[in-house]
Amino acid sequence: MTNLNLVCVDFRECNLLASLKSSLIDILSYPVILGEDKLNVEKFFEPDRGQYNAGGILSSYDRNDSDDRTILLTSVDLYIPIFTFVFGLAKLNGFTGIVSTHRLRPEFYGLP
Repeated sequence: MTNLNLVCVDFRECNLLASLKSSLIDILSYPVILGEDKLNVEKFFEPDRGQYNAGGILSSYDRNDSDDRTILLTSVDLYIPIFTFVFGLAKLNGFTGIVSTHRLRPEFYGLP
């Protein structure tokens, strides 16, 4: 059976993981496995933008050795070269995607 792997990569909102896992199981009817990876995202940091290259992170994680699907969770601010920012990115016809909570926090917009 195919699993959905939630992999934390520089993810600071660990308190969200249990409810996120439960919601995904309910919505997708997939087994969800929580994991953590020691992927160093600093090499994907672009100082001029103050952001991290989502495509670079995604490509460096490429682990298509099974039919499992993987969502990388991060708290860093993501971009791709043609956009100012992205909330996430996935490979077309692939098995891996990345999602950032950085711009989902009200503090980012100067709110309490």
